[in-house]
Amino acid sequence: MGKKNIFIVSGPIHTGKSTSLIEWAKNRSDVYGILTPKIDGKRVFMNAETNEVFAMEAEESDATPMIIGKYKFSFAAFAKAIDLIYQNSRQNSGWLIIDEIGPLEIEGKGFNELLNELLEDEMFNMNLILVIRESILNDVLKHYRLDLHEIKIFDPAL
Repeated sequence: MGKKNIFIVSGPIHTGKSTSLIEWAKNRSDVYGILTPKIDGKRVFMNAETNEVFAMEAEESDATPMIIGKYKFSFAAFAKAIDLIYQNSRQNSGWLIIDEIGPLEIEGKGFNELLNELLEDEMFNMNLILVIRESILNDVLKHYRLDLHEIKIFDPAL
């Protein structure tokens, strides 16, 4: 397994991590992946390349949502987001964002399998930006053994 370039965006919950990445990416043509801003009070997935938005939270009719804290997430929406990230991860260069790696992933859900595969994939050579809330940063670093890679703190405002 080769070392990956991993950039961490971290901070407390609801402090603008996704918003600052959206602002950073808006005039770039080499940014891919998924962002998770809140729009009209709902958490959504946003394609970092096209700004296309699609629901992240489960609908009331969804019989089997993924539940984490107060949120109920749609399996179908996560599948779409994961597929988009997989497709984007085959770029030859640029930045791939996964917003966010959190409690869901530590439980083995959400983007967990995807992130493990990217970290093991010898062909993946993009700069990987991971959004991780401050309160679980150390847990995520240990869970994914990120100390085996080149890690930098990333501030999109710079």
